[in-house]
Amino acid sequence: MTSPAASAAGAPSGSTPAGPAQRNGALDAVVAYPLTFLTVLKNRPLDALRMGHAQGNGWWIQLALRNVLTALFVTVLLGRASGIGMGMVRSISGGYFSRYSDYWALSFGASLQVFLMALLLFFLIDLLRGGMLHLAFAVGKAGVPFSDSGQIVATAYSGPACITAVGILGMLLPGSGLLMFVLVVGGLLATVLGLTAELLMYIGVNRRHRFEGSPLMPFVAGFAGWILGTLLILYVFSSVLEGMS
Repeated sequence: MTSPAASAAGAPSGSTPAGPAQRNGALDAVVAYPLTFLTVLKNRPLDALRMGHAQGNGWWIQLALRNVLTALFVTVLLGRASGIGMGMVRSISGGYFSRYSDYWALSFGASLQVFLMALLLFFLIDLLRGGMLHLAFAVGKAGVPFSDSGQIVATAYSGPACITAVGILGMLLPGSGLLMFVLVVGGLLATVLGLTAELLMYIGVNRRHRFEGSPLMPFVAGFAGWILGTLLILYVFSSVLEGMS
């Protein structure tokens, strides 16, 4: 028997009212990443930080995306540079190294190895940045979960991630001159956006949470710890690679 409410709504008897469509958290986090960067470019850092906070645990997805893009950038850079280098050697040697491509000289296995090593390297570096930021919160007795630190770091790195994606597309185009142009312009943008990322992290620390005193020195100490930790990670990686060679 059809209930009056169902009849009034025009719904068939026995049907269950449809709830709101389920959202794809991973897809939402990916789509929100470039939008977050655009918000930063509009000089609305607090809005960008709110967007990052609204993603909840999506910051893992965003940082993973950044790590994949950065590792892919390194792989493409080495692949293209090796191809250009082999092309120059072949022209000097009269075609002796003709079996190598002047576009990409790395084998698939070597390219995959570079990608995986770079992925692990940048994952550890970004995880360390989140840890040092969380340490600043702990020193300032702000009492926030680690996810808040991760959200701030992911938001701050939205700019470098987007520029990295554009740089990958530019480096895939043929021509050594274009590759050099991408590296020069990309290097300048990476420097500016890296500084912007640190400033955005400080804004996130200073504006979103209450410290006992100023957060300046805890933030600076955390930044210094991240630099030293990054150098240590790079040293360990270089030692491992040297031992493997």
